[in-house]
Amino acid sequence: MTDFLPPEQSSNSLSQAPISRSGFLKLMWQKAKREVLGKIEAQVQEKWQRYAKPLQGARQFLRPPGAVENDHLFMALCTRCDACTAACPYEAIAVHYGAGYPYDGTPVMADLSQSPCLLCEDLPCIRSCPTDALRPLVSLLEIKIGEARIDNTTCLAYQGKPCAICVDVCPYPEVAISLLEGLPQVHQACVGCGICQRDCPTEPVSIRVFPVA
Repeated sequence: MTDFLPPEQSSNSLSQAPISRSGFLKLMWQKAKREVLGKIEAQVQEKWQRYAKPLQGARQFLRPPGAVENDHLFMALCTRCDACTAACPYEAIAVHYGAGYPYDGTPVMADLSQSPCLLCEDLPCIRSCPTDALRPLVSLLEIKIGEARIDNTTCLAYQGKPCAICVDVCPYPEVAISLLEGLPQVHQACVGCGICQRDCPTEPVSIRVFPVA
């Protein structure tokens, strides 16, 4: 008794064709193998979806100047070489640890309240990057580390007290932030350098940079 069908036999007669014990066991093994592989693939897909979901859209952390906006793409391009961290003359960039894979080892703006980005003209952090994780920029205004937001429940100006420090220290006053009837207003051009966050006089600070929404 043969273990295979002759080439001329119709596929429609497959279910009626005689089959040997070894052929039957082979079919059962292939079926079990497909089921196991299917379950493994489903588990991998489920795990990937859990991993990929928080990476879609906005950044999870404040990234160095020139960082691609999508965290998923950024972490795929970033080699975690620490070159940008070493290149920053003001130690504003640090290596992140504590969030687990795949975030650990990637560069973040460590603490803008202490070490904001001072917007170096030559952007050594970008020049040091061996990949396109930090892409070259034509203008410093193209930087988008994050977006400054004002807490009007603690901001002195919103409490009726004269204060315009955030506007005064901004590298791009009237463009990134301005006063409207004595109240500071952040505009879309804000690069998220964090200088205003460092110099805000309230405790806690009333203006803080957040990842781009």
